Amino acid sequence: MPNGLKADAREIRLDPADVDALDQRCRVSLSGPGPELIESIRGLGVITPPLLERTPAGFRIVCGFKRIQSCMQLNINRVPARVLAHGRVPELDLLRFAIADNALKGGLNLMEEAIATGKLMDLLDDEKDLPDVAAAAGLCITADLARKYLRLQSLPETIQRMVYHDTTSMKAAFELGKLDKQDIDTIANLIETLRPTASQQLEIISHLKALSVLRQSSVSEVLLHLPATSILEDERLDRKAKIQHLRRKIRNARYPHLTRFETVFLENREKLGLPPGLFLMPPPGFESPVYTFTLSFESSGELAQKADYLRVLSNHPALRDILEREVEDT
Repeated sequence: MPNGLKADAREIRLDPADVDALDQRCRVSLSGPGPELIESIRGLGVITPPLLERTPAGFRIVCGFKRIQSCMQLNINRVPARVLAHGRVPELDLLRFAIADNALKGGLNLMEEAIATGKLMDLLDDEKDLPDVAAAAGLCITADLARKYLRLQSLPETIQRMVYHDTTSMKAAFELGKLDKQDIDTIANLIETLRPTASQQLEIISHLKALSVLRQSSVSEVLLHLPATSILEDERLDRKAKIQHLRRKIRNARYPHLTRFETVFLENREKLGLPPGLFLMPPPGFESPVYTFTLSFESSGELAQKADYLRVLSNHPALRDILEREVEDT
């Protein structure tokens, strides 16, 4: 907290209409006031006065954007506030106080930290000072993280919104940022609808980009021809099942030879007639020649019985077909 900031502020009551709510220089939080805050102010009034700076045009907000917005929504025309004289406190100190105020009250999410970092850097003469200045405001920002944050701020608004709402990760956001606007919107809608995990998002984006290059068409056209819409609109499937169906559809389109391997494998595994408690698993992606048998048993006798069954299986023609995997890869 900048030294003397509270002492320099004078407490007054003012009309929120006199506040320039469009001046966002010190704003780092992107969300509006929640219903809890609005109801609290409706019932108890403003407990912690916002911090404002007097300007030639009126007042601008340093801390308390949500409180001022709540009062405006509630048509409260007399609001307690602490007001700083114009130019009394350096702009960098005002911003640091605004960041610290948000960080201490509820913390900043990834996108808000990126916004705060960008605003701090705009006010610094030397970017090497950023870690120390940010630390004084309650943020731990390394030089490498600052570069990522600045890159994040350069992404389209659709992607920034997804990061803000924790719908996607920073890594996935950077991959999305390499696409054109239509494809970004298409995948954003897919992700916001299905909410796949971060690793699933990266897998989907990677495969779709590769298919786009192979088919010389946009990602949106690739999804249209899969077709992804039929999966999304299938009322028989829950969200997780839709994700799995879509991933399988995309993966099979990206690696058609794997589809053939999988089909042959499943057909031959069925021919083996495996008893309950004995299961054969293929190598991930059929990229390895190593297969895995798993078995469960409740007694030594059952274990011996299944061991005997495995010896018989070793000469089964269907197992030989599985291991030879003579499927043309074209």
